[in-house]
Amino acid sequence: MAKNWLVLVSRVLAIAIAFIYPSTKVCAQNITLDGSLGTRETLTGPNYTIPQSAGQTVGNNLFHSFGKFNLNSNEAAIFQNADNIRNILSRVTSGSQSLIDGLIRTQSGVNLFLINPSGIIFGKNARLDVGGSFVASTANSLKFPDNLEFSATNNLQQPPLLSINVPIGLQYGKQQPGEITLQGQGNSELRVTPGNSLILAGGKINVNQFKLFAPGGKIELAGIAGDGIVDLQVNSNDVDLSLPQKIGQADVTLKNSTLDITADSGRGIKINARNLDLSNSNISSQTQGKGDAGSVLLQTVGSIFLRNSSISSVTYGQGNSGNISLTAKGAIFFDTSSISTSTPSGLGDAGKISLQANGSIAFVGGGIFSDVAYGRGSGGSISLVAGDSILVTQGVTFDSEAISDRSGAGNILFQAGNSVVISDNSRIYSTTGGKGDAGRINLQARSFSLLNGSELVSTTSNEGKGGDIEINTTDAVNISGLYPDGSLLKYSSIRSNAIADATAKKAGDIKITTQTFQLSDAAVLNAGTSSSARGGDITINSRTVEITGGAKLLTSTFGFNGGNAGNITINASEKIAILGSDRNYFPQQQARQSYLYFNDQISPASGLFSNTTPGSNGNGGRISLQTPTLLLANGATVVTSTIGSGKAGDIYLGSPDEPIKQITISGANTGFFANTQASSITLPLKFITVNEIGEAGQLPSTAQKIPTIGTFVEKISGSLDSSNDVDLYQIELEGNQTFSAETFVSNVRDTRLFLFDSNGIGVYANDDTIFSSFDSYQSSLPPKHPLTPKNPGTYYLAITQYPITAVSNGGEVFSFLTPTEISGATGKGGSLPLSGWIGDGFEQDKYTILLRGLTARPQILPGGDGGNITVHAASLIVKDSAQLTTSTSGNGKAGNITINAVDSINLLGSSSGVYANTTPGSSGNGGNIIIDPKNMIIRDGAKIAVDSQGEGIGGNIELAAGILTLNNGTISAETRSSTGGNITLNLQDLLLLRNGSKISTTAGNNQFAGNSGNININSKFIVAVPNENSDISANAFTGTGGKVTINATGIYGITPRSREELVKLLGTNKPQDLDPAKLFTSDITAISQTSPILNGDVILNTPDLDPTRGLTVLPTNLVDVSKQIAQGCTPKGKIASHFTSTGRGGLPLNPDEPLRGRAVMTNWVTLGEGNQQIREITNKSTPETIIEAQSWVINSDGKVELVAYVPGSTFNNSSLLSNLSCNAFPSSQ
Repeated sequence: MAKNWLVLVSRVLAIAIAFIYPSTKVCAQNITLDGSLGTRETLTGPNYTIPQSAGQTVGNNLFHSFGKFNLNSNEAAIFQNADNIRNILSRVTSGSQSLIDGLIRTQSGVNLFLINPSGIIFGKNARLDVGGSFVASTANSLKFPDNLEFSATNNLQQPPLLSINVPIGLQYGKQQPGEITLQGQGNSELRVTPGNSLILAGGKINVNQFKLFAPGGKIELAGIAGDGIVDLQVNSNDVDLSLPQKIGQADVTLKNSTLDITADSGRGIKINARNLDLSNSNISSQTQGKGDAGSVLLQTVGSIFLRNSSISSVTYGQGNSGNISLTAKGAIFFDTSSISTSTPSGLGDAGKISLQANGSIAFVGGGIFSDVAYGRGSGGSISLVAGDSILVTQGVTFDSEAISDRSGAGNILFQAGNSVVISDNSRIYSTTGGKGDAGRINLQARSFSLLNGSELVSTTSNEGKGGDIEINTTDAVNISGLYPDGSLLKYSSIRSNAIADATAKKAGDIKITTQTFQLSDAAVLNAGTSSSARGGDITINSRTVEITGGAKLLTSTFGFNGGNAGNITINASEKIAILGSDRNYFPQQQARQSYLYFNDQISPASGLFSNTTPGSNGNGGRISLQTPTLLLANGATVVTSTIGSGKAGDIYLGSPDEPIKQITISGANTGFFANTQASSITLPLKFITVNEIGEAGQLPSTAQKIPTIGTFVEKISGSLDSSNDVDLYQIELEGNQTFSAETFVSNVRDTRLFLFDSNGIGVYANDDTIFSSFDSYQSSLPPKHPLTPKNPGTYYLAITQYPITAVSNGGEVFSFLTPTEISGATGKGGSLPLSGWIGDGFEQDKYTILLRGLTARPQILPGGDGGNITVHAASLIVKDSAQLTTSTSGNGKAGNITINAVDSINLLGSSSGVYANTTPGSSGNGGNIIIDPKNMIIRDGAKIAVDSQGEGIGGNIELAAGILTLNNGTISAETRSSTGGNITLNLQDLLLLRNGSKISTTAGNNQFAGNSGNININSKFIVAVPNENSDISANAFTGTGGKVTINATGIYGITPRSREELVKLLGTNKPQDLDPAKLFTSDITAISQTSPILNGDVILNTPDLDPTRGLTVLPTNLVDVSKQIAQGCTPKGKIASHFTSTGRGGLPLNPDEPLRGRAVMTNWVTLGEGNQQIREITNKSTPETIIEAQSWVINSDGKVELVAYVPGSTFNNSSLLSNLSCNAFPSSQ
């Protein structure tokens, strides 16, 4: 990629270098009339007066024909005309360039056309004082609608036929037209009067160190190189060019120059060229009034280059900014250059920005801005469309921002036929701070790369909806790379957030559709909310998804405003792999990342996170993964958690209709986690003013209560509506906190304040504060020194008009000695509770009581519940300490885990497993685990657990399978101090326990009491190895033992044991030692280790069959082998004979061999009755068998005889013969 861009840039530079920046020195000689329209003569200067009589007048047109038209720096060409003249049309016919370094002047309202096919050069002192528009061209002639032309090259010897019509075109010939060059210095400028047009139509056009001004009008530059007609539209002083598609075009260059049409309105700036090169130049179209700014249109058949240059169409008034459009059939290249259609302070809309190239578009530094700052308009859209690639690099910023109250931001579009690359700390922003929506960011390409700390950001901080970020590629999306940012590293990110006081319905979504998605090097996709707005969703659709190196997807909610987090959805047709962690992670980096990502709890792990953070009360989002193959390894995590009062989101892996074929979770600190952590959330106090509701009461039993939870009351506003009205408010005061109250800016001119305790007995009263003005008798309690209540609690504050006062059954409660004095309850009834009011007030109006020191208690919300994890898979492997976990460390309930596996689940290795636990110090209940595979293996320290280590109740485990194998594995629903959860196992075939496996609902220990849960097992067979210490336990330390119920056809190798048996076998009655795990046998127990009367039950339900009944003891040998096998040696010491009994069909030749495919199992059958003839069997004589000699004897004659055996001899059983074998005899050679 980098190499391709280097090739592109080198080509761009090569073309640019080929442009000619002429530095022709102006040395004009004179102005001559060629005589074709009158007398041939040379005009005298330095002020060349060109009378109307020197040309010919036709209608409103005045025609002049010059042989030469040159001006030195101290000279002027002054055209004179009658008032009816609207257009002066002049030509130069000598074949030499016009060198203009002086002033050209016409009268007011007159357009001036100057054509010279040989070229026109404006020097540094060239100036215009033209009353109308000015057109300078190197065309051959001016065309008119009646097929007439005013030519500078043809038929010069004959008087031309002149037209009364305005010209409609510029005719170019087959020869290359001359160039138009503006060679300036310092403040060189060409200016037309406001509202008029300034048009240069070459040949090549070279503008160097010049300023072209057409305030409120139009500037057009057109480089023409071929044969054809350029259309002219002349409407009074408005002149416009229109180029046909097939006409050849020439290069236009601007160096250190400016094109400017700033005014109250403008008609635009347009450039047509083969290649356009702007270097250190500016194009500006601004409006400062009610009218719209003009648009900027740059069109080339080649390429466009901007170096250290800018293009802007800005409004500071009520009008709209103009649009900016760059169109090139080649490439568009920006080097530290910018485009802007902003409205910094106006009321209008920002204009649209469009870049379209058949080749590539490249931005190296600089940026594009379409902002609405403090106006009311909307931001303009930004569009880049390239036939090849788009490159944005080296700190480029694209910004579509609307921060004013009523505005919305524009959309941003990148569309490329090949690749889009945004790199090296470049940023694409779409932001709204008003009621309007943020713009959408849409990228379409074959591939997209966001590299080296670059960002795509869509943000809302008000009512407007956040803009969506959508990326569509046909090949790949890669988001990766780091960028040095001071001493830290900045990660690449895509963010769509609702922040601060945003009240929008939701933040924008992030959606990516591609074939290959890669997120690495700690890159982040973030769609969080820190406001009441719902967070955005993140959706990725791809063939493969890889998230590595600490990269992460975040949809989190922050703050107290209650917005819910968005969802994360990944659909991958082949594979999802989430791997590893961030090798550059360290605390300082976390602090910076927390700032970038709205105080999220950034982890170094790769993964997916949907969290509610400390203090938030919104719910977490859902995480859904759908793919045939899912791999999570090397510390990667998928987390939904709540640290606030909202519920954590759920995790879904696969779906019932489309389960994941293979899920592998591998490695320490790896897994799926749905946690709740907060015990309680303290919301910040809100400072409020309480308004009187109806008529506040006059006695404690009817007083209006002032709220204290979650609020800090600063003021009470009400009114005294009748001549004898009294308003009484119930307040709360702290004993160690000072309190004061005063009527403030009250319309009731003379007020009184009273304070009573919780029993209605008077405490203090005040009539007039010493600070009251002469004509306003306001009250303050106390007037100088805030009082500190002796006792905290409930008090009553009353406001009355003068001279109303409080009374009890004993008389007046207070005695007012002086108007400004604080009175204690010193009246006759001061020691009795308030019973009423006396006196005739005379004022009716509004009042405000300013308060200090009221009790304010924070609002405390409970912690939220954890999320659920749901898995649909064909096969699930969890190994090497990886986990699926839902837990609670607060008072929220842990979520549930549901796993539906079509084939198998394998939990392998220490700490690996499935957990729905509660942690120490928590009060929430544990979650449930429901598992339904065909076969399941738990081995080598792996575990399924719903343990409760807090105050809450443990969850339950329900497992249904064909075969369940535990090989040093554990299924646990243990609890520390509460009621343990239950375990239910429904197995079709077999439960196999090996090597210290455990199924337990044990509760409590020597410090905490708890009751055991129950264990229910339904299986055909339960098999354990007797001496491998595999146990089934429903014990309790001090609480009640549980119930173990087993329904099985057969139970082998594991024994039920009572508490008494454990005492006997372990030799102790100490509770802490009555643990079946201390026996080497495999046991089933349900006891209370402390109290025998709290023992549980072990119930074994097996068929009432004795498997030993009806069995026949078979002989060890089916036949007498000695009578079937010859015992002699084979000839020449070869292999001995042998005999094998194969039994019925289907048995192997050897019991150690497997069954063979050709073995046939035959069934027993009953033969039907039939007529049979029984033939008599004829006994045949058996020939005498010749038996080999086995020994020898000496007969009675003393001779040696060979015999088969020795009668009565024990020689055959001697050790000598028994040790002989055929192998002892050597074979003959």
